[in-house]
Amino acid sequence: MKKMKKANVAMRSRTVAPWTYVTMLLGTCAILLLFVGTPAGGEEGEQTEACMTNFDCASGEFCNKPAGDCAGEGVCTPVPIPGELACLDVWDPVCGCNGQTYSNDCYAFLAGVNVAGPGECNGNGNGPGVPPLFCLNDGQCGDGQFCNKPDGACDGFGQCEDVPGDDQACALILDPVCGCDGNTYDNDCFAWLAGVNVAFSGECEDGPAPTCIDDSECPEGFACKTPFGECDAEGTCVEVPEPGTLFCTMIYDPVCGCDGVTYGNPCLAFLVGASIASMGECPQTPDTPCTSDADCNAGHYCSTPMGECGGEGVCVEETPPGKFACPQVFDPVCGCDGKTYGNGCEAFLANANLAYAGPCCKGDLTLNMQVNVFDLLALLEDWGTCPGCISDLTGDGQVNVFDLLELLENWGACPDPPDGPVKF
Repeated sequence: MKKMKKANVAMRSRTVAPWTYVTMLLGTCAILLLFVGTPAGGEEGEQTEACMTNFDCASGEFCNKPAGDCAGEGVCTPVPIPGELACLDVWDPVCGCNGQTYSNDCYAFLAGVNVAGPGECNGNGNGPGVPPLFCLNDGQCGDGQFCNKPDGACDGFGQCEDVPGDDQACALILDPVCGCDGNTYDNDCFAWLAGVNVAFSGECEDGPAPTCIDDSECPEGFACKTPFGECDAEGTCVEVPEPGTLFCTMIYDPVCGCDGVTYGNPCLAFLVGASIASMGECPQTPDTPCTSDADCNAGHYCSTPMGECGGEGVCVEETPPGKFACPQVFDPVCGCDGKTYGNGCEAFLANANLAYAGPCCKGDLTLNMQVNVFDLLALLEDWGTCPGCISDLTGDGQVNVFDLLELLENWGACPDPPDGPVKF
């Protein structure tokens, strides 16, 4: 991205929410404690994992960075559990790295958001020291700004940057470029001074940049970008942003990439050089492979053959409630969720895969027609409060000694399943 300028903003060198009073409720007592943040890297001796974005961290963690360093390196830090900490209702606004204003830095920390700087974010989402949010055109930027994009990405995403002032000057070197406005400029600096992005090197009448069919035809660090919704069309080689140079919001506005991958929003697709096929999640096809429901889009589940719970399956659409009615035939089957269904149709309506024909064998937690040491280990792993889990054999929402006794009582081989096909 050409001529990106970053303002040097003096920031308080802190991470999380230092010097913020936090109220912690312990039983019926409210104790006011002074909450002091730790520098990025954690307490001395603590094992931390370096990260650049939240996607580098495990579930329930965020990439915790020093204040004012939204694009820098941080460490994976657990997001506070709701209700575990409370913040004072003191109005000392800060602008988060997500472009949102928080009442104070404590509230930003509770949300798992790093602080860009003190004060409210402005209307463009760019607070003091906040990396500019992505944009598609100049109209999405503030007054005196333009949407600065990588060379060749006239229809792509960029960042809102200030239009250079009169105090800026360019070298008088003739190295013509064609601007996205169709005008030729003496060099890329003069295009930048005019707040115009570069379409390609050379004069506009020289024609567009060479086209490409796929990424292999582009230089290293570039991707073959095709127009929106035209995955099979010819594209142009567009520079892929380097990590930390472009900041995307975490707003979920999914798009389907031409690579068949669903991205959280258009900006995230642009970060990896993926062209966009359509808005919304990628549709599941009848042969989309999966090993769990998490591999499938919303409204779909991972369907596996009978007897292969947890194995490889394909994503299929969930059955809407009330769409079908099942025959009143009792021909029980055991679902991969450990529940017994009256027949195969009832399991199908519940979007449950089948473990085997016949009722579920009590204590058969691993669904292999045996109650053995593997089931015992599975029960011990779920020990404690576990409402609705397969190890809760007594149905009291707890996995405890009573469930253990129930399992031991059924130790050994399960009854043979009934012969014949499962009735639907």
